[in-house]
Amino acid sequence: QMFYNELHQGLTSVEALNQAKRRYLAAADNLRSHPRYWAAFALLGRSDKLQLPEQVAEPLASEEESSPFTMATGVVVTLALIGLTLIVLRLRSRRRSA
Repeated sequence: QMFYNELHQGLTSVEALNQAKRRYLAAADNLRSHPRYWAAFALLGRSDKLQLPEQVAEPLASEEESSPFTMATGVVVTLALIGLTLIVLRLRSRRRSA
């Protein structure tokens, strides 16, 4: 999102990526400032200014903005998988003891 905000302000692609990386590093904690989290982003293609529309599309919901339905679905699926695993383990132990 930082990259696109910089592009929308009129920077070239190279400048926008550079500025986005700097802002990310300024806001990141010690763990997230490791190059593993930011060094892979590289610019491919033209590096001139882009013609962007006035309104930029809204980003997808982040983990913090997930709906309660999505979270409930995740909990139900996780509990179902745990239940299935317990059933399979119980059946295996009964077969071995028989």
